Amino acid sequence: MNQERAYLYGAFLGDGFISNQGNSWYLALKVVDHDFADEFERCLRVVYPYKHVSRYMADKAVGNRRARTQVKINGKEIYMEFKENTNSKSEIPKFILDDVALWPAFLRGIMDSEGWVTVGLNKKKTMMSFNVAFAMKAPFVGKLADMFNKVGATVVSDKTKDDLRTIIFHPLDYLKSGVSFSIVRKRKRLELIAITLNDFTQRYSAIKYHGEVEDKV
Repeated sequence: MNQERAYLYGAFLGDGFISNQGNSWYLALKVVDHDFADEFERCLRVVYPYKHVSRYMADKAVGNRRARTQVKINGKEIYMEFKENTNSKSEIPKFILDDVALWPAFLRGIMDSEGWVTVGLNKKKTMMSFNVAFAMKAPFVGKLADMFNKVGATVVSDKTKDDLRTIIFHPLDYLKSGVSFSIVRKRKRLELIAITLNDFTQRYSAIKYHGEVEDKV
């Protein structure tokens, strides 16, 4: 249950939100990716087994805009829990900071919300470019970067522009860290990067090895 709770907080600090409208108090997530909604819903049902969880299409697809699914759980106590434990989305909960075993699940919630994986050519189209990164304006991004480093997802770039802080990881280190993604399309891109880089490393090592042999002959 603690792993699922940690994931919920990561997703909440990213794309999640709380709201109170009249007598309706709730925690919700509205997203494009069905597998993201699936994982958020699963974790809600594990952590709050006696609460009703609703799921529905919140926004229909219009033009280039994709449909979005909303997952919601009602309860004033849940609303207050997430508000107080994060100081209104401005802090990482103490129970997560104090337990390193919860960090991968929590960080996966962050990455499902705010992370991306790109595979393609660089701007000059002279070489392959791989990026695993996330960007947020939250005051705790620096702490997130420290947490990622400590679980093995090495941060190779940390830049801020117009209050938006972008953290970029070493792709293979991120893969080995175990944080990964719940979102399949992101996870598949990450796996493609790993296959490509491992293949390049093996080819380079073979070329280097044969070159050294030839030099000695």
